[in-house]
Amino acid sequence: MIGTIFFVMIIIFFFTNVYLWHDAAVKQMDNMYLQKINSPITISLMNGNTELNITDKGGDDAVLTMLWIDSGTGPTQTHQSYLFGDIVPAGSSLAITLPVQPTDKTVYTLITTVGNSASCTYSP
Repeated sequence: MIGTIFFVMIIIFFFTNVYLWHDAAVKQMDNMYLQKINSPITISLMNGNTELNITDKGGDDAVLTMLWIDSGTGPTQTHQSYLFGDIVPAGSSLAITLPVQPTDKTVYTLITTVGNSASCTYSP
């Protein structure tokens, strides 16, 4: 009888923790989804193609993660990536100096921490 009561208490404790863990995980994913929706970005080249202008069109700050630069075509094509930690405040813009100046057809792709991306192309 006492063993049965302890067993039921352990089962209730276990399933309560599983439910609370699941609830916390769902809330965290919902919060990340809302951040993604509320921080869309756009990018464009400016100042003679030496700077990349990043604009946050949403109501949440956008945290930049990585910039991919694909330049050239065919056997001369190169792929480079650069890590960032810059924050673009909600509704504003940020200009960053490009680490590599475009010489041939170049595609710039920017990724944020919540998975938003934007891309622009330089063609001479």
